[in-house]
Amino acid sequence: MNGTTYTVKEFVIYVLKKWWAVLLAVILLAAILGGPKLVGKAENRATIITSQIIYLENNAKIVDQNTNIQKYEDYSEMWMRNTSLAIFFKGAAQSFDMPKFYADWGKEDLEDQFKWFKKQMICKTLPNTAKYEFQLTLPTDAENYDYIHANAQKFLQAYIEYSVQLAQKEAPEIRYTVLNSSYHETVADGGSSAMKYLLLGGVLGGFLAVFVLGVMFLASRKIVSKNMLLSSFAVDSIDHAAQPDYDVFCYITAQLRKSGKKAAVLSSSIHNYGLAAALAQRFEKNGYRLAVADLTGQSVQTSGKALSKEECAAIAVPGKASEAIADYTSQADCLLILAKTPAEDAVVSEMMEASACGVFLETVYKSNRAIVERSLAAAHAYAPKTPVGIAWSK
Repeated sequence: MNGTTYTVKEFVIYVLKKWWAVLLAVILLAAILGGPKLVGKAENRATIITSQIIYLENNAKIVDQNTNIQKYEDYSEMWMRNTSLAIFFKGAAQSFDMPKFYADWGKEDLEDQFKWFKKQMICKTLPNTAKYEFQLTLPTDAENYDYIHANAQKFLQAYIEYSVQLAQKEAPEIRYTVLNSSYHETVADGGSSAMKYLLLGGVLGGFLAVFVLGVMFLASRKIVSKNMLLSSFAVDSIDHAAQPDYDVFCYITAQLRKSGKKAAVLSSSIHNYGLAAALAQRFEKNGYRLAVADLTGQSVQTSGKALSKEECAAIAVPGKASEAIADYTSQADCLLILAKTPAEDAVVSEMMEASACGVFLETVYKSNRAIVERSLAAAHAYAPKTPVGIAWSK
């Protein structure tokens, strides 16, 4: 027995026969990775970004002690202090439905509200000027989109006016002018992102399916590769025939002439002896006096002289098979023995030793791999000089 080998073609054919499993894995993984993105796209309809740049007239100036250079005082740090924000939140809660802006507004403490606001609001001064930029970013979903769309700019405006009022407490003459304002919406999770995850899921699903099928291919209990047997055992392959019974007939008759023996054994791991009837007719059409011993227990219908149950039982006696076969072939040109596999009945190996050849009738993707392998091993061990062939049916 040699190392088992496989061909890429056989594996590809195996995968193609399992195309539904690959398709299912592709759809499943695509749904797992891309589905939430599609749902997210529907729920997170847009991110609203509104901003203003204002100019503070009469912004106080201070002298930098390090450089001795006069510069504008920066009020943005004061505006974003927690103490300042706490007062703003109290007023905002009277004018706005804050849970619409932040779903957990009423569920979390003040510290969490500070963190949320500082994450969503940008408040900074433009370097060495009295100009300040305010930018508010608010993600939306299907439930709060309409409210945020209608009130985002008002909320930003309320915070700017509150901030200016704080500055006026230090410099009452301060006034402000809006230099620029903007409003735009961006899709929170675009279709391209969802498509990317769908494609990624599909590719991963395909690779996973092929990997699993590869493991199944190598570990399958069925024969998924003709080559796995042909490379591991000294066995002839009988296939690619438009009329398989003719090919088997030619194989058996060639072995009969070569060996001088008059018997041939037909076995099948899936007990498929449908070829036997057509094969028996081939022998008779070609002038062979054929005798058939049906040891399968299936009452296979064939032409030719059928041995009685007692005669078949005599062939199946361990240690007596050779003698019985020699006796029954004395009055026939060929004895066709339909039997179980050597793995299922050890005496079949003895029958093969007394025969010109043994032929296994097997089908890829259906035949039992373990039974065939054990049968071939048993046949070669007990009857090493008897040729063995596998006739492949579709």
